[in-house]
Amino acid sequence: MPVLTSRVLVGADGDNWRVFRRWYPDRGRLDRHRRFRRPGKDALDIDAINLLGSGIDGGLTGIAISIIAFAALVLVFLLVVFVLLPVIGVAFEVALIVLFFTSGLFGRIVLRRPWVVEAKNLTEPGKSRRYAVKGWLRSRRAIAEIKSGLATGGLPAMVEGAVLLDSSTEGADL
Repeated sequence: MPVLTSRVLVGADGDNWRVFRRWYPDRGRLDRHRRFRRPGKDALDIDAINLLGSGIDGGLTGIAISIIAFAALVLVFLLVVFVLLPVIGVAFEVALIVLFFTSGLFGRIVLRRPWVVEAKNLTEPGKSRRYAVKGWLRSRRAIAEIKSGLATGGLPAMVEGAVLLDSSTEGADL
């Protein structure tokens, strides 16, 4: 889960708190340790190797040309598999990251999707609260207000410009 501006603070009641904003609501944990399997390497076709030397007079030159051609094919195959495909994969992943980041910014800034500001009690998780706040500056003010409220006596009952989220509205669009 991406967490922005997060620090542990001790409230007036002695509980440890973390107050932060999230990019997206908590919709369950993603499996980040997926294993991607490469397809199995197929054995070279013996008939294809025999065709390499079939058009040349059967002497030593045909065998030498066949070995050189086979070595060149293996080298090209290795370059494609171990250099070209990973470079293409990395470029594709970078393009996806840029696309997701820009779409997230578009949603937060242009469409005014609310930031989820979370006051998480690390000692007693049942006391944690989440607020939906529209706008980066309002969310910053809400974080400051929640932190000052925790330092002076507890979570504030109301936070200016924020809507309290309960567990039933966690993923709802506001």
